[in-house]
Amino acid sequence: MPGSLYAWYSLYDLDVLADREAVLSGEIELRQLTRLREILHSDRGSIQTSLKFHRHAHSAVTVELTFTTAVELICQRCLEPLVQEVSEQVSLTLLEPGSMDGEIEKQNEAVVLKDGKLNPAALLEDELILSLPIIPRHTKIDECGSMAHVVQALAPEEHSGIAGPPLRNN
Repeated sequence: MPGSLYAWYSLYDLDVLADREAVLSGEIELRQLTRLREILHSDRGSIQTSLKFHRHAHSAVTVELTFTTAVELICQRCLEPLVQEVSEQVSLTLLEPGSMDGEIEKQNEAVVLKDGKLNPAALLEDELILSLPIIPRHTKIDECGSMAHVVQALAPEEHSGIAGPPLRNN
């Protein structure tokens, strides 16, 4: 059963993929992921991804999602571009709406399917957004652009102790 990363898969399709232990893999251009594009500095590049479907003993469909990419964010220290390498592997248990009562593998995250369907590209986009830092910044200030160095030069020297005026003894 050849599959597409952009197709919507019904519960029946997901059962077939799990029974066959199918693998969907490919490349998705960053520019095609509209929610992700809103937080990127540039939408150049692509994501290499693989989804491996299987079934657990308790009959839930599980997918092993693996992806690798490099995205360009804005450093919140210097406000200049920052390349963030991302490589993740996540185990997800796919659940029908209203079936949260079921037994779920403790090491897996649960994903409730919208209208009982799954779109691999949308799932990948969700997981990629979750894997990005909340406050992106260069690892070292030396990697930052010139604005960070100007701000650092203008900042008062750090005081050892409590910030503010010195305390007086009365």
